[in-house]
Amino acid sequence: MEPSSGLALELLRDCPAGILTLDRAGVVTWANARLLKLVGADRPALVGRDRTGLADGRLAPLLADQARIPLPARAGTRWLRCQRRTFEPPFEGIAEIRYYLDVTPEESCLERDWHRATTDPVTGLLNRRALLLALEPQVARTRRYGSPLALLVTRLTPPDPEEPTRQPEALLAATQILRDRLRWADLVGFDSGRFIAALPETDAAGAAHIARELHDHLRTPPVGASAARTLTDGARSAVTDWRRGDDAAALLERAERALDGASTGEGCAPLGL
Repeated sequence: MEPSSGLALELLRDCPAGILTLDRAGVVTWANARLLKLVGADRPALVGRDRTGLADGRLAPLLADQARIPLPARAGTRWLRCQRRTFEPPFEGIAEIRYYLDVTPEESCLERDWHRATTDPVTGLLNRRALLLALEPQVARTRRYGSPLALLVTRLTPPDPEEPTRQPEALLAATQILRDRLRWADLVGFDSGRFIAALPETDAAGAAHIARELHDHLRTPPVGASAARTLTDGARSAVTDWRRGDDAAALLERAERALDGASTGEGCAPLGL
């Protein structure tokens, strides 16, 4: 036997998923208690309003055409997954019904996994794989428009094959100095004891100048960053700029070979700082 409309409404009201209904004009006609609790709003904040009429702007994504919805929350971001069903013609004035599931734990796990997969665990900078992925669009732009692009690779201590990050406090201090001195558009990563900086709109000579400035700051670190000084002994850098035919990997490998003392040909400069 089909449930009565009154029973159906009670089931929707107590459903563990958030639910709202809209009329043909996109105006919210009803919202259940679960949805109001999920978004931290009262009924008048939603019911009787369309997307443009919401007094609380943070609720607007609920009425957007997207399956994954980020909403500001006290502890960061609450993620909802939205499923929609439309009625044509409208059923008892309802043109659309939307169901919202809280998938914040799932999204948090994905975010943590992505962070682990793309960042160096000690410095928090991009790891090699993530840096190469981020560098490819810069290489493509240089290839297309001819704008300069340089790469700076710096090793602050001789490589330790057993534990290249055995001085985490000093590396963190050096990381902060690099972040403070480089531009917002520069890409910075860390791999196997090497800091790697991709410098858009910069040629090799400009990158060498930046390398010397960075080393000067590492020699005289600000208050609270004195640990960085322990890594400056024997510091060495190499710079190169983009050449025709380079992809991101070729550009980085050429700078690394120069840093390790191998011959890389004209245009790649090892620097003893």
